[in-house]
Amino acid sequence: MAHYKKQYGVSGEMLTATYFLMKGFNVFQPIASGTRDLLVEIDDKFYGVQVKSAYKPWDDPNREKKRFKFNLKHSSTDDAYDPELVQIFACVNLMRNLIVFLNNTGNKKTLSIRPEEFTKERQDTSFDETIKKIK
Repeated sequence: MAHYKKQYGVSGEMLTATYFLMKGFNVFQPIASGTRDLLVEIDDKFYGVQVKSAYKPWDDPNREKKRFKFNLKHSSTDDAYDPELVQIFACVNLMRNLIVFLNNTGNKKTLSIRPEEFTKERQDTSFDETIKKIK
């Protein structure tokens, strides 16, 4: 059996790639692992996408409500992703197959999202806003 964390990562990448494809964009997946999980072609330019996936929310003992927690930094180096290489983050809730998109500013280390904040409307709105900012 494959390692479940690897399965979660691949599942999030495939869900994100499918979303971009359904929106009419070309999507490429690098053969070698590296900084970007996906490359997306938008208006003849390529943009790096880093996908962060979680299956269930984290039960933070310091908060009343559970949250999905996404680390927006390299797991190996603890450094922020370079905005020149990774322009888009896709934070995937695998329980509901929903994504929240955001632009990489280079200074955000983590993102917490409450389960009820993952909606189809937020997915579509965050996607539109993210694409608009990089064009």
